Amino acid sequence: MPRIFKCAAAVALSVILTFCCGALCLADEAQPCGFGDFGVAPAYAVIQHAQNSLTREAYGKMICDAETSVASGYIAELTAELQQDNGGDWETIAKWTSSGSGRASVYEYQYVSSGCGYRLKTTHTAYTSSHSFVESTTRYSSIVHY
Repeated sequence: MPRIFKCAAAVALSVILTFCCGALCLADEAQPCGFGDFGVAPAYAVIQHAQNSLTREAYGKMICDAETSVASGYIAELTAELQQDNGGDWETIAKWTSSGSGRASVYEYQYVSSGCGYRLKTTHTAYTSSHSFVESTTRYSSIVHY
């Protein structure tokens, strides 16, 4: 009888360890999160703020607004790309870049064609004062139709 209990305990322990270790492995898989996602966003050591927005105004005017801020002593770089949906392939139709000590921003507009979806893709990057790469993140705005 004690041997049956030992075998049952060993099987139960194996099952428990399998599920626990599997859960730990799954918990370790980080998925990229953008604004608008409901998840845990990755933490960055130097990038403190990374945002973008795309707004449609009258007559196909798209306002592209984005900002990056980094910790003191670092250089922020921001690349903003207005993209058009071409049947699932996103084509960049306008691109702007900005950089500065501690902060970079883009506020531009572009007139677009009707009947398409558009999004703003932004790449937020931090560099040291000697221009060595530190970290980067990419964000996508919500899709705006015109």
